[in-house]
Amino acid sequence: EPLTRRCSDDGRYWATYDANDDMTDGNGNMCGPREDCRYADYGFTCVDGGGNPYCPEPNLPDVDFSVSPTLVHKDEQTNVKWTATMDASTEPITCTVSSSNAGDAAHGWAQTAYSTNTFSRLSSPIRAQTSYSLNCEGTLTHRGAFYGPIFVNIIPDFQEL
Repeated sequence: EPLTRRCSDDGRYWATYDANDDMTDGNGNMCGPREDCRYADYGFTCVDGGGNPYCPEPNLPDVDFSVSPTLVHKDEQTNVKWTATMDASTEPITCTVSSSNAGDAAHGWAQTAYSTNTFSRLSSPIRAQTSYSLNCEGTLTHRGAFYGPIFVNIIPDFQEL
């Protein structure tokens, strides 16, 4: 008898059904293959897929990381900024800034984006070449992404003799 695979009515799993609309494994056993959708509670429910149902996993959002300016006089500050661009296929993301500038106000600064958002923070005074990087992790899948490093350099001070 013909078997079909389809999503459950609530989208929380997909299963194989026989002609009587009973879940089956194709051998008459009523405990057929079934895949639970791990992220259904977060809106990532089963997708029919034209007879090939699947449970989608969320994607990491696009992240743009920038530091500006990247050329400063000693003791000037720079702006550390990141933007997460989200859509229906993306999960929230938490990102943490790392800085090589001792005692930098931006070092260890963490934010979570639940929707498209831009975060920015002013650094502490820059006294030497400083690197900034951004380490991100999806809050559902725990997949990671790393951005940088971006270097901020010091403009030399010249003194006429």
